[in-house]
Amino acid sequence: MSQRPPLDRRQFLKATIGAVAGAVGLSACSGELAADGSIDPAQWKPLPTAQPSPTPRAVEALTPERALELLLEGNRRFQASAGVNPDQSAARRAAVALGQAPLAIVLACADSRVAPEIFFDQGLGDLYTVRVAGNILSDAVLATIEYAAERIAPPVLLVLGHKSCGAVKAAFTTIELGAHAEGHVQSLVEGLRPVIDHIMATEKDDIVDRAARYNAEYQLEQIRRRSPAVNRLHREGSMKLVAGYYDLDSGAVEILGAL
Repeated sequence: MSQRPPLDRRQFLKATIGAVAGAVGLSACSGELAADGSIDPAQWKPLPTAQPSPTPRAVEALTPERALELLLEGNRRFQASAGVNPDQSAARRAAVALGQAPLAIVLACADSRVAPEIFFDQGLGDLYTVRVAGNILSDAVLATIEYAAERIAPPVLLVLGHKSCGAVKAAFTTIELGAHAEGHVQSLVEGLRPVIDHIMATEKDDIVDRAARYNAEYQLEQIRRRSPAVNRLHREGSMKLVAGYYDLDSGAVEILGAL
């Protein structure tokens, strides 16, 4: 019996969906699965990868302004569904195994819909990403950022909030009700309390969205104040500090401010 070639992740998922659909009496999508449940190779193509990468890697010293522009160029490709998925080849894996030179440190939310490498159209070694619910600062998060700032020194530090942030909404609801969140979730509430208190005192509408935006700027300022390493690089002009906001619907990254 001849063996079929191994399926990639998307093929595996599609084949699994087809098998489940068959088991419950549903029909699979026309043209995507053969009668025996196999994948029609003509229906699947690998993700395109630009050669060479549109993102210069350790060939030239990038200014903070140019590094930020490269991120925004990638985001524009993503919005247009024209991503080139760079830096994902075997050669790239071998190269970054020897060292890294990312464009930016990105502090983002852990929300599954917020994936900086995807919506900035970047690849392996391009971003030093730190993700935590509500993109809030803690000692561990600050230590992670300082480690990258001191030892890798990317030219951009970006703190990124996003639309419909569940952590911000949960913190707002908890604080508004005067309640206490269960378990360790209360630590997220406390991390966001200064932001929620500020917005509730100054705004009446769209409090969650306004808080998510303000939170990105607030956490960025806290990093600058609390980290001597980041502050030094910023003063020297070798690191740009930026607050941003990601729109889940449009895919656009909006720059809220920069230090």
